[in-house]
Amino acid sequence: PFTGLGQLTRLGLADNSITSVSEQALVGLDSLVYLDLSANHIKTIHAQTLSHVPLLRQLRLNSTSLVCDCGIAWLPLYLHSSHVHATDMFCAYPAHLHGHLLSDVPPQQFSCSPDDFPKPRIIEEPRTQVALSGSDVSLSCKAVSSSDAPMSFKWRRNNRDLTEPVLRSVVDPASRNVTGVTQVSKLLLNNVSLDASALYQCIVSNDFGTAYSRKANLSVYTFPQLLKKPSNVTTKAGSMARLECAASGHPSPQIGWQKDGGTDFPAAQERRVHVMPTDDVFFIVNVKPVDSGVYSCTARNIAGMVITNATLTVVEPPSFVKEMEDKEVKVGEAIVLECMASGSPKPTLRWTKNGGDLQVTDRHFFTAEDQLLIIMDTVLSDSGLYSCEMTNSLGTNKGDAHLTVLPVYDGNVNDEDMTGVIIITVVCCAVGTSVVWVIIIYQTRKRLNPPTTSPVVHLDNKSEHSSSSKDSGTGDSTKRSHEDLLLETVTCVHQESEQSRPEVTLPLLTSFHPPAAVYKVPCRCSESSSVRTDHDRQPSYLCVPVYLPTPNTSCSQ
Repeated sequence: PFTGLGQLTRLGLADNSITSVSEQALVGLDSLVYLDLSANHIKTIHAQTLSHVPLLRQLRLNSTSLVCDCGIAWLPLYLHSSHVHATDMFCAYPAHLHGHLLSDVPPQQFSCSPDDFPKPRIIEEPRTQVALSGSDVSLSCKAVSSSDAPMSFKWRRNNRDLTEPVLRSVVDPASRNVTGVTQVSKLLLNNVSLDASALYQCIVSNDFGTAYSRKANLSVYTFPQLLKKPSNVTTKAGSMARLECAASGHPSPQIGWQKDGGTDFPAAQERRVHVMPTDDVFFIVNVKPVDSGVYSCTARNIAGMVITNATLTVVEPPSFVKEMEDKEVKVGEAIVLECMASGSPKPTLRWTKNGGDLQVTDRHFFTAEDQLLIIMDTVLSDSGLYSCEMTNSLGTNKGDAHLTVLPVYDGNVNDEDMTGVIIITVVCCAVGTSVVWVIIIYQTRKRLNPPTTSPVVHLDNKSEHSSSSKDSGTGDSTKRSHEDLLLETVTCVHQESEQSRPEVTLPLLTSFHPPAAVYKVPCRCSESSSVRTDHDRQPSYLCVPVYLPTPNTSCSQ
C-alpha cells in the first residue's frame, strides 16, 4: 500500500480501528524511522511485518489487547535484540496473562493450544438456497470462540452491509461448552422478490478478531404462469390446425407439447409439426384423423411446471380404404365381401342387395364393425349386386360389388358307369337293340368287372385290348356271339372349338360286325403326358364326354 514512498521517514496511523498488522502492511517504507499505531486495539502482528522497515527506531503501539500466544512470541525477542524503542504493550489473552506487560512474559508462556482461539471461528456457514418468489427465507451463521469476549454478527449482500429495515438478524443467546462460547445469527428475509437474489455473507467479530463465512447464493425463482391457453379445435382433414400457448416465469419457462400424454405422436413422426418460438404458436399441417386427441402444453422451469390441455378433432367425410370388388364363388363355398370404411366421426354402415334390404339368414355374418359380410354355404340365390352405404355427419358414400355364385359340376364319374352309358347310348342309336336287353348285358358286364375309382376314362386310339370280351352269360367265353363287345372308332369332338381331336377307341356293343364306323361324341379333352396316341409319340388326350345321347338321338357315321 505504500509503494512509491521509499523516502518516507515518519508514519502516523493512530486511532484507525486497526486490530491486526499483516505481513505486507509496511512494504515500501524502506526509510521509515518512526511508526505510530497507538489507540488501535491491535491484537496480532505478523512476525515478518517489521522486517520491511530496517531503519525503524521508534514504535508507538500502546495496545492493551494483544493475544499473547505463540503467534506473538517473536515480538519481545525482536525488541530486545534491535535498536527499536517501543512503548508499553499489554496482554489481553489468555486469561492467566491478562494485564501482563508483554516484555515480562517468559518465552515458555507463549503457547498455542487447539482449545485456545479467542478469535471467532465460524462452524456453520449460510447455505446456498433456491426460493420461490413470495416465500420466506432464513440464512443461518454459527460461530464459536474460546474467549468470553462477546461476539457481534454482521451480514452482507453482494459485498454491501445490510441494514434495517432490510436486515432482520436474530442472535441466539451465547452458550458455553468445552470448546468455548457458541453463538448463532439468523438472517430472515420475508416475502422475497426477484431482487433478493444475491450473494450473502456472514461476518463475526469480537475483541480478538473477525471471521468471514463463505458467500451463499440465494436464487429466487418465479413459478410459471400461463399467459395464453390453447383452445379446442375442430378442423377438416388436410387443413392446418393451430394451437397457442405462452407462459411467464423466472427463469423463462420452456414450452413443450404432448399428445395423449406422449411426445412420439404421428404428426411429430411425419414432421408435420411446426413450432414458432417467437409467437408461441404450435402448427400441425395436413392434419389427419390420427391427429385427433388431447394436446398438452407444458411450461417448465426450475421452480416447477404448469400444464394446460386442448382437444383437436379432425373430421373427414366417409371414404373407402379399399374399393369394393366383384366376387365369384362356387355353390357351397364361403365368401367374404369387404366394405373397408374410413371417416371421422366413424361412419355407420348399411348393406343392401339388388337395391333392397339384405335378407339376413343364419348363413350371413357381419364382423369388423360391419365392414366384412361373410356368407357361408352359398347358394345360387345369393348371387346379386351388394351395396355398402357409409354415412357420418359430413356426408354419405356408397360402393357396389357383384357376387356370382357358380353351379358345381360333379366330375367324379365311375369308369364303368361312363362306359356303360356310352355302350347303351351307341347301341340304342346304331342298331336299335332293345333297351331291356342292353341293360341286362350291361349289368352282367358290371358284375364281372368291378368299377375302379378313376374319375375319368383314358382313351387310347392305339390300345391293344383282347378281341374277345366276356360273354353275357349265355354262351362260351371262347366263342364270339352277337352280344360280343367290340372295339370301334369314335371321333371325340372338342366342345368349345368343335374341332375334332385324334381318333380314340371306345368299346361298343353291337349285334353284328359292321365295317369300321366313326361315331361323333362331344367330349372335353386335355393333353396327357402319360398316354401316347401312336408310335410317333404324338400328344395324347384325356377325354370325358360332356353329355351322352339319349335313345332318341340320331347318330351320324
